[in-house]
Amino acid sequence: MPPNRKVWIVIASFFLMLAIIACSCGSILPTLQTVATQVSQPTVPFVSTVPPAPTVPPEPTVPPEPTIPPEPQISAAGRWEDPDSNAPYSITTIAEQNGEYVVVSVTNSGRGDVNELTYSKYVNGVLTWEYCPAGMYCITSEFVSVTSDSLTATWYWSDDTGNGGTTIYRRVP
Repeated sequence: MPPNRKVWIVIASFFLMLAIIACSCGSILPTLQTVATQVSQPTVPFVSTVPPAPTVPPEPTVPPEPTIPPEPQISAAGRWEDPDSNAPYSITTIAEQNGEYVVVSVTNSGRGDVNELTYSKYVNGVLTWEYCPAGMYCITSEFVSVTSDSLTATWYWSDDTGNGGTTIYRRVP
């Protein structure tokens, strides 16, 4: 190919390329014009057309409940009358020592108010005691439960007959 012809092809290609660029820039011009217009115009403050949300009254506050002190724990300590014994009734006296219960006496005024208690022991939270009225077999009792005015205990005679039962003692002053 002659050199003149190569020059004309290069020049024609150059102008064709410029024409393509000019056409594609035409689509950018409106966007550039919009941006230029927005920059040159003052901005209008935004005014909301949405009505404000209705105000909701605050949740009412519930005052805290007054603190009620816990009920005092019912104690087995005290004097307990055995209604199963013959009148005058036997009185079992229980005390609390170092966080454990101990029976300190079992008396009956009809038998001379002698302390008939032979032993009291507190093992693994269970109070057991034995008393021996004169002229009778000994009686072994074991604490079961207590309320404000009664104490329940199981008991058995030490005569090896297996005789026994449950007694509900009454609290006495």
